[in-house]
Amino acid sequence: MYNPAIGLNPTMLSSPESWWLYLTTIATYLPGIYFIAKNRWALKFPVIALFFIGMFALQALGSILIFISPSVYSGTLAPFATYILIIAIQPLILYFCIYFFWKQGWIYQIGGLISQSNQKFDIHQIERFCILACSLMIIIICIYFVNVGEFAVFRLIDGRLHHTTAGIIRGDLIYGQRHYPFYRFGFVVFPILTASAAAIVISENGLARSKKMAAILLTAFAAPLLNAEKTGVLTVAFCFAVSTLYYNLSKIEIPPLKFKFSYILIALGMLTPTLIIVHLYYGDELGLLGKIEVILFRIFGSYTQATAASIRIAQNEGFFNGLTLPTIHGLLPHTQILLEDRLHLFITGWKGSVPASSAAEGYVNFGWPGFLIFSFSASISVIFIQNLLLKIGNFGKIIQPFYAYLALMLSATGFFQTIGSLTTTVALTLIYLLYRAICDLPVSCRSSH
Repeated sequence: MYNPAIGLNPTMLSSPESWWLYLTTIATYLPGIYFIAKNRWALKFPVIALFFIGMFALQALGSILIFISPSVYSGTLAPFATYILIIAIQPLILYFCIYFFWKQGWIYQIGGLISQSNQKFDIHQIERFCILACSLMIIIICIYFVNVGEFAVFRLIDGRLHHTTAGIIRGDLIYGQRHYPFYRFGFVVFPILTASAAAIVISENGLARSKKMAAILLTAFAAPLLNAEKTGVLTVAFCFAVSTLYYNLSKIEIPPLKFKFSYILIALGMLTPTLIIVHLYYGDELGLLGKIEVILFRIFGSYTQATAASIRIAQNEGFFNGLTLPTIHGLLPHTQILLEDRLHLFITGWKGSVPASSAAEGYVNFGWPGFLIFSFSASISVIFIQNLLLKIGNFGKIIQPFYAYLALMLSATGFFQTIGSLTTTVALTLIYLLYRAICDLPVSCRSSH
């Protein structure tokens, strides 16, 4: 883990071979980057596009830090070579899956679905859902406060929560709570759905005529702040940005690259709360540049470092043979090993949590066969989910940014914590049924008369 007091260790940069390996790794991503840059309509498939962008931004781009952080692999060749191959092979698997389904005619059918996605958005229906999601978010947060008695942000303000105590305090107030999966919908899922729906309404009506939606959007941003979650704030802002972009893409074939006032608000919404939390985390230990460096490392360096550390753990201790995978609420007989805790302890020397990517999760459990199975499963799943979301109308448009975020996070955390999460799938199915019952009922009643 990056130590802001020490900074990055540049000792490995003297090796030209290191740079050649890094550039070779990046080269496997160039076809995808070129395709998206040349064909901006590809962003009409945000789940697939963000899956690829996540691989590049969260793993490949920051892989140079592995060259300048010898403590991660200690200069030994085997884990280092394994790490380079894992980073380089992932986009090739995605290319293969896209090509395969294109040859089968399935990707071509998605192209036809895109023209259907250009149909008019039912703004009134989406606005009703936005109000519903915001209401459920507030109710869950109130239930949390009644049961727990305080929010983590209180401890951040009074100075008890900082970068050395964050893991313990969050474990006590958030992750260690018995009903955390339920509370998560109030602090994470419903804020994301609220922001995504509000983005569509604001994009359609304009900010000046959407004051109610703007207030609801601010409420969605405030929810993860109550837990002092940098990632949560960034996630809500990210999904708002994806939803805004997708709306604009659905209106025109090739969108012009223009700055809008709403994009400036998005940038401020992403950066300001995050900078404030980081400032309170580190206080006077770091200057402004040091805090910005922490944020950049958190985005571009920490996840790829966790992948390298996963390989080291597997090659030092042996493969886990599925023991780090979820037990599906006790249905599977094994006792789960928390890989995130092992990684944090391995990298930093103290307790905490560092997530491992889906590819790393596959490798650390079953070696190369596990890496291939998890990588192919991730690529096939994002293509399947993208197809499904294009078929289910306005609700698909609302939750598409959320699934784009989950696809992006496959390069940061495990398959079963993202698109393979049974809890998320069941919950969104129930939300979909609720959406149909509440939002479609007035339309059905009107049509029957």
